[in-house]
Amino acid sequence: EYDYILVSQEKMSMTDRYANSLSQLDYDMLIADEVHKFKNLKGARSENFVTLAEKVQGEGKYLAMLSGTPIPNKVRDIAIVLKLFYPERFGAMDDNELTASIIKGDTLDLRALLLPHMQMKELRESVDMPDLTEEEVVVEMSELEKLVYEALLEEDELAPGAKMAMLRKFTLNPDMVDPTPDFEGSKVQMLREELADAFDSADKGILFVNDYVEGVIRGDDDIVSSLHLRSDVVVRKVHGQNRGDRLAIQQEFQESDEKMLLVVSGQTADVGVDYSAAEFVFFYNEPWTKYDKQQQLSRAYRPGLEHPLVAKTFITGGSFEEGMNEYIERKYRSIEKILRGVPITELEKRLLETDERGAMTDLEVNPELAKHYFSAWQRMMKMFGVLKEVGEDQFRRFLEDYGDEYADIYEQIGSRSYQSNANRVTGTLFHETILARGQHPDDVAILDLASGPEMLRKHISDEYADAVVSVDVNVKHFKKPGSHTAPETFADYRRPTAGPIVGSFTDIPQFEKTYDYVNLSFAWFHTRLIQSKKEYERIEVLTEINRVLRTGGRAAINLVHNIEIRDMAKFERIAGKLGFRIVQEQTGIVDGGEQYRSNLIMLEKVSDCDDVYDPFDAQKSFASLLKDIGDRAIEGLKFKKHKGKSIKDQRRMVHEFTVQGERYNVAFNKEDTVLYQREKDVYMQVEAWKRIYGGVASIPKQVIIDENFVRVLIGKKYVLFKQLDRGKGVVIVR
Repeated sequence: EYDYILVSQEKMSMTDRYANSLSQLDYDMLIADEVHKFKNLKGARSENFVTLAEKVQGEGKYLAMLSGTPIPNKVRDIAIVLKLFYPERFGAMDDNELTASIIKGDTLDLRALLLPHMQMKELRESVDMPDLTEEEVVVEMSELEKLVYEALLEEDELAPGAKMAMLRKFTLNPDMVDPTPDFEGSKVQMLREELADAFDSADKGILFVNDYVEGVIRGDDDIVSSLHLRSDVVVRKVHGQNRGDRLAIQQEFQESDEKMLLVVSGQTADVGVDYSAAEFVFFYNEPWTKYDKQQQLSRAYRPGLEHPLVAKTFITGGSFEEGMNEYIERKYRSIEKILRGVPITELEKRLLETDERGAMTDLEVNPELAKHYFSAWQRMMKMFGVLKEVGEDQFRRFLEDYGDEYADIYEQIGSRSYQSNANRVTGTLFHETILARGQHPDDVAILDLASGPEMLRKHISDEYADAVVSVDVNVKHFKKPGSHTAPETFADYRRPTAGPIVGSFTDIPQFEKTYDYVNLSFAWFHTRLIQSKKEYERIEVLTEINRVLRTGGRAAINLVHNIEIRDMAKFERIAGKLGFRIVQEQTGIVDGGEQYRSNLIMLEKVSDCDDVYDPFDAQKSFASLLKDIGDRAIEGLKFKKHKGKSIKDQRRMVHEFTVQGERYNVAFNKEDTVLYQREKDVYMQVEAWKRIYGGVASIPKQVIIDENFVRVLIGKKYVLFKQLDRGKGVVIVR
């Protein structure tokens, strides 16, 4: 009886009755609005829609799909479009397979497939709209805020989701972590100033808050009560708990003559909402996609708007929000390229692939986001994972993109870090050996391979500092003056003539038989070992260490605590063939308590390996070596994961450790001695308070303030911390 039939998507998702009835009709055209909501192809809504769409194929039949946000979240959101347009080609294709194909560019004719059926238009291209001005307001944190943010960032015991939530809450309203001393957030202050300026000339404004309502929009300590708006401004709120009042609030906002600020939870800003009376829109924080942000903005910037609109986005500088903003923009640009048929870069492919898996914080994909989300140690461990056994060529390519970032992490972790502790351990073992051998510090030469920012030189005993020559392939580590080149003569290997040197550990730019001690902390883990491809980089490093060591010299090779050699017996045979013996009393698990653990191999050179290794035919030499040792000798060079105790506080300085049952006191230099004492004083102070007051939560606020400590609520527990007057970072005590 009817020419047109309208059915809501909600009805389509609740029952099959509508789809079954409609599919019996002979209709010529099907129009689907908000098609991006058909994400899940296996859901009732989508399945019913597909059933109806199958009826409009052939001559004189039309299917129209409309969306203001075609890919609101992930690339898979466009899969439904391809399946509906080309059911014979993509209908049976797995969603994951199709999504991967789109990202990788395997669907090379995607542009040709979509463009004949697609129009992409901005609102202003089709409708005469007033001017829209969009701005970003970057808010600088106060020094106290920076300190608290750093402590939250360094709290590695939080699960990833919990940490993300904690960092975002803190930037929105510091009261959400109950800080002592109390302070108001810089973002709240900036918002107050911007609102005061806006209402001097405007009557209606919207404040969008995304993801977090309690403590920001609602609650005793919400930010709205701190805005101190002028007395003639009426405040109305729209959030999940006042659904029944939304229509009345919208009508009041659109028609009232009063000045009004509408505070809106972003999740409620869906289709059909009209706030076009707004003269300004403030985003207190952003949603996870730019499409969602555009959807929210379009609640005000829409047909019916009769005046210019100003939209401002508030971003806390140096925080997770800054990285999130960069992430959102990169993702948006990548998806727009796909929609328009423009090839995307490898970095953009990795970003989208990782995002499809839901790992929004993957360092390999988005260093900007990771920079403000991971602690420096977590970022370092992420990089270790990315660089696992990649080989030096790939490592160099990695440095082309992330060399500055890699160096910056070392700068940020400072002297209270896992890497620093590793070099204190090695320095101590070298010191003990030097004393036992009766060597004089002035007669000792030490080489630090893959040194980072001269880590061994920073943490070895003062009497050996000038004996250490640092070599690393990343020039960004060496920001202080130095030669950055290999010494020209045999006599130039010693400091200060040489300075740090940019060079490879597979081709060490040093003369043979020059050094008494060689340190290689963690970097051996990056070397390649692929027997089928005759790639024996791991052995190259060992032969180079043998070449630069004097007979009787020792080399310390450190592996992170959860990595060890797969077969130590076979490794010992390989080392023997290369002119080394294993120093058993200094090889094994280095146990520094809860704050430090590693797997150490101490080698001593007993002979040259020239008869085994021919640098002009390395592959043949290595193949011959492995054959000589015996079947499956390669197992002695492979790594395996070791399941041991986790490290609970890797920033705490190790002052003693054991190897093979022997206990060593760390040989601190002067700088580390002072730093260790400062750290120790903090722990002793907190332990004294715990004995007096019974726990961190019970310590009186004024006591904390008087001693320049800070306390925050992380999860369900209070944490105390204090910034040190020397070194980097804060000391955190739970």
